[in-house]
Amino acid sequence: MRPRPVIAAALLAVAAAACGPEGPAADDGPDAVPAYEGPSGEEVDAGIAEQDTLLARGAVGEDDYAAAVERMEECLNTRGIDLDNNGWDPVDQLRMDLWFDGKGIPDDALADISDACFTAHLEKVEDRYSEDHEPRMADDLMAYTRACMSDAGVTTTGDETNVADLAASGGPDHEETVTDCVVEGAGELYPDSTVVVGW
Repeated sequence: MRPRPVIAAALLAVAAAACGPEGPAADDGPDAVPAYEGPSGEEVDAGIAEQDTLLARGAVGEDDYAAAVERMEECLNTRGIDLDNNGWDPVDQLRMDLWFDGKGIPDDALADISDACFTAHLEKVEDRYSEDHEPRMADDLMAYTRACMSDAGVTTTGDETNVADLAASGGPDHEETVTDCVVEGAGELYPDSTVVVGW
């Protein structure tokens, strides 16, 4: 996915497996390079138009977002790419943590195909969902982060709901502590997720 401005991150836009079946070979002889084709321009345009229709109806909800992810997954699966969905990002719950597994597809082709499928089916929906909802940290990660900050001598109010609140409670001298505690907690509670910490 496209990176966001971050304070600290363990962010990987595309995760590609090292082994798996090769893609379809071009018909140019035994030494031809495998050909990997993304969605056509017409398919991308149709997907964008579908997103625009959804956005025109108003606010985007969780079901709308999940349905857009399913459409992107179908776009990827058709081209031999698996989508691993780790659920909502526990840091802000504004995006799903999505990884692409190309099963041997070269990284540059994987990036091109996944980017086109993302643009066609999810990009606008994801952006609107983030605009329509306030960031809210998962409850278990918030509890972990507060305890971690307390252990570091940083006081919290108990009313924080997101990273910005935690940063405000800790003050500018403890922003690194907030980041470290969130990343540590995410690693402990959500080891399969990619976390982005920003405010």
